[in-house]
Amino acid sequence: MGTAGLYCRSNEDRGFVASIAVVADGTITDELEVSCTDSAAHAATLEELRVAASELLARRRPRGLVVWQIDPAPGGASRLRTTASAARAEGVVLAAASALAIDVVFTQGKAIVATTSASKAREAVDELAGTLAARTEAIRRAAAAAVSQQRD
Repeated sequence: MGTAGLYCRSNEDRGFVASIAVVADGTITDELEVSCTDSAAHAATLEELRVAASELLARRRPRGLVVWQIDPAPGGASRLRTTASAARAEGVVLAAASALAIDVVFTQGKAIVATTSASKAREAVDELAGTLAARTEAIRRAAAAAVSQQRD
């Protein structure tokens, strides 16, 4: 069981990285990371993410999915385009969770920081997920989102 965390970010090339970590008993029990760097393959990669996220969530049946929301893009509409890819990826995973009736909780960087003694998001991630074996920084952030809700 456990709790799943989702962290999505856009790449400079308007692609995305979407990471899911399922954390139970202080261990990452499953993880997924899908990235897209080719705008021509964007739709196909989103479908790959949907299928993989559905399979992971069905296999692990987490108590909930904690979504580390994409922070608002500084700079207005011109910067919004840079976060759009990550928002699409987030939506695909939300749809997978909804299809499996998994409760979803939304959080932001400052809320995650508030669950720790840290003053910055990077420090909070270290405190929440520092001992967890994650392959990438994005998976560590997804795990930190999950752990932040387990503390409540």
